[in-house]
Amino acid sequence: MSWFRKGFRTSVRRLGQKSSTQKFHKKRNRISQSISALESLEDRVLLTVTGIPWGAADQLTVSFAPDATVIAGQPNEIFSKFDTIAETQIWQQEILRAFQTWGVSTNVNVGVVPDGGEDFGIGGLTQGDSRFGDIRIGAIPMQADVFAISIPHDGFISGTWAGDIIFNSNANFQNVENIFSVALHESGHVLGLDHNNDPASPMFAHNQIGISTVPTKADVLDLQYLYGTRDSDLNELKKANDSAKQATRIRYSQTSSGYDGSTPLISYGDISSNSDQDYFYLPVLNGYSGPVTFTVHTSGVSLLSPRLTVFDDNGNEMGSSVSSSIDGDVLSVTIPDSTGVNKYVALVEASRDDLYGIGSFSLVSSFDDLNTIDAATITTVAQGGLDQLDWKEIRDLFLNPDTVVFNDDLHTNETINTQTNLDTTLGFSEFSRYETVGSISDSSDIDFYRVKAPKFNGGEPPVMTVSLRASEVGGLAPKVTIFDRNGVEIPSVVLTNGLGELSIQAASLESGRNYLVKVEGDSHRALSQTGNYNLDVRFTTTQALRDQFTSGTLNELKNAEFFGLDIGETQLFHFALDVESTPTTNPLTAVQLTVFDDSGIPTFRMVATPGEVRTTNSVLLPIGHYTVRINAATADGSPLGDVSYSISGTGTSKPTGPLLSNTTLSPVVTCPNDPTAVCFPVVWTDTTGSDQTIVEDPTLLNPWSLDANIDTWYWFNGIL
Repeated sequence: MSWFRKGFRTSVRRLGQKSSTQKFHKKRNRISQSISALESLEDRVLLTVTGIPWGAADQLTVSFAPDATVIAGQPNEIFSKFDTIAETQIWQQEILRAFQTWGVSTNVNVGVVPDGGEDFGIGGLTQGDSRFGDIRIGAIPMQADVFAISIPHDGFISGTWAGDIIFNSNANFQNVENIFSVALHESGHVLGLDHNNDPASPMFAHNQIGISTVPTKADVLDLQYLYGTRDSDLNELKKANDSAKQATRIRYSQTSSGYDGSTPLISYGDISSNSDQDYFYLPVLNGYSGPVTFTVHTSGVSLLSPRLTVFDDNGNEMGSSVSSSIDGDVLSVTIPDSTGVNKYVALVEASRDDLYGIGSFSLVSSFDDLNTIDAATITTVAQGGLDQLDWKEIRDLFLNPDTVVFNDDLHTNETINTQTNLDTTLGFSEFSRYETVGSISDSSDIDFYRVKAPKFNGGEPPVMTVSLRASEVGGLAPKVTIFDRNGVEIPSVVLTNGLGELSIQAASLESGRNYLVKVEGDSHRALSQTGNYNLDVRFTTTQALRDQFTSGTLNELKNAEFFGLDIGETQLFHFALDVESTPTTNPLTAVQLTVFDDSGIPTFRMVATPGEVRTTNSVLLPIGHYTVRINAATADGSPLGDVSYSISGTGTSKPTGPLLSNTTLSPVVTCPNDPTAVCFPVVWTDTTGSDQTIVEDPTLLNPWSLDANIDTWYWFNGIL
């Protein structure tokens, strides 16, 4: 089991609530509800949908895909394109500057990470994939009036496409200012900003390249509405740590079962302005006289250019290190001999007074002669933003990564009468957003949380969206249920259920009422009923809707059905496969959806079992004809029995054509009932019984072929 994923959150409990720990919450935010498909700065249509925000917008990562990386069937050309304009470091810094221009006013960080060159859209996590950044930057040829496309994160657009920005290698970029201008516009969309009608705004719908390069006050307010204001970090909730006298203590216990120095101590913080200074002090372990090292990490965390200075308990400077990098850095100061020193004070501040003087960081403190943890593991945890964990949980994460339990409630919130009360996330309107970190520690553990719905000014009924992300790949596969205050289950629809994330939504709720959220392990997935999780509850007024494509019933006599899928415009598709469970359904059944292109090659695959709605990676489908096969099988070869299914989904249809086609041409799909007419963007036709040209792979015919523990495997892994 991979033990780490980004995006943990702080648990907030009302005073007096039973808990093994009492923690505080940092101002956080989420991404908006819009998805941009085609970017033409002269004429662009934005498809707006209701979606699920980024799980951790303050921990986003960005990577630059190497040339020849496949993007929608074409080789990436970003280096060969932009290297003719400026040195690689220069043009990359302009793209990073675009993100930082938005991020300094709100709780958004982007850290630069390597890119392994895997195909864009390959199966994988929406956020926290170790192969590349959450946001990938590339370039391919498009029509001449398109400068770039962007795909913001959205509840229906899951998988690794979310957040990517693709420049047009055919566009006339004349200098790095052009690159910055387009990147600023696109990064605004990635962060959730829609077009507006202000010509002074970088998000102006008809923006000319290089005209508007400074966010307006309205832009900043819109972004802060999504992510909150950039303010004090968790260390400063009670008092500012901007002087040595008010330094934040790096805590540990020296009891017999406490801290022994075998693991480093990690503190997390944020430089929220150019003048912000964060002081920390470390008590030296009793009897220890060896070397002590302090290390500041911003590489892979943010674009903060840091300065680190260490003092002894008499205020004498023991060492310092200064960064000149604007894409993150790692600084260390080592004191070789700590004899006679009771404590050290570490000061973290910015080394610059510009955009790169703001950002998050982690401070690692190590008693070097006692430390047993390797540098790579320390870096992984340091980049994790685990500011809600105490030193014991960090220690256990290092020493027992496969069994560590976060915020263990010790079975104290397992009923509707003993629920944990969540407070509104700081920085948001009252009752509009709630976040917590929890764990299902064993197969009998259940967690209940209580939240309150807001009263919206227009009187609209609240829509409640509950999102849960597993903290470990291969960890908890959850089940989430919503109840009213009396314990009556509230009907909900599944938005996403796969790739380690589950999101459900309930509409037409009552304003000002309390609701309960139940979290437990999903009985479908026997191997993944325990683990840590990040829970996010938010209230809006807009409901997310999917289109219903088709439905049917399979059995022993008819174990497969075929449909034609005609695409009139290139689209990024999100499919949901709903398999009904009835008393006569064989529980060992799995239903599989496979999409074949016009050459009969499989391009997409997903699997669901009875009683669940399953989603997985979104898939890019260019203009053309496709065959969709729905088939079912049992794990042990026993009779299939009747199993009913339905397929729904959504696609970005206005427009994504330049990825693979010329959108100046008319859609090429004719209506099935009227060959003289043109239908777009999607046409489903029942083709059961007709000859299908399919290049069959025996390993793909049986939905149980890849893993015997199919429910766990498919929930954590993208297919094709």
